[in-house]
Amino acid sequence: MNAEKNWWGTTDGGVISGNIYDNIDSGTYPKVDYIPFLNGSGGNASSGSYVYGNITVNTTLTKAESPYLMIGNVTVNEGITLTVEPGVEVRSDGNYRITVNGGLKAPGTPGNPITFTTDNTQVAGAWQGIYFTDTSDDVNCVITYATIQYATEGIEINKASPTIQHTTLRNNATGLSV
Repeated sequence: MNAEKNWWGTTDGGVISGNIYDNIDSGTYPKVDYIPFLNGSGGNASSGSYVYGNITVNTTLTKAESPYLMIGNVTVNEGITLTVEPGVEVRSDGNYRITVNGGLKAPGTPGNPITFTTDNTQVAGAWQGIYFTDTSDDVNCVITYATIQYATEGIEINKASPTIQHTTLRNNATGLSV
């Protein structure tokens, strides 16, 4: 459902998302697309790149549109891959998590690392981290040359085998949980 370019009483994407009951809350409802939202009553459309909700088609977060503000939990569905280009920064605007039931390709490079971090107070636990479930597609779950910081669990793995190489896990409550 298209609900773009509306004023929601705030410019906080997490608050807006929390006030919408849609496919994210119940698979029987349609997804509400509310981005871009207005920056005030009668205002202009917000600028920026946002990521949230269920990823239901193969999706790429591009360096050209970075940084991305995560304004809700992100779930990569089974059979779907979320690709994060080298040099992208993903900033969580709240206590959100990236849950990987499909694939997560984050192939950073030494010159263009990928960063997963908070957009708020830089303390351990500011966001939940990245969670690989037992249905994740191990072949398509690769994180290289990345930094994951200020999460409750930087990376949590449940009966999965993602490839994590040349990655810095710092300032998290727990860096890696298997």
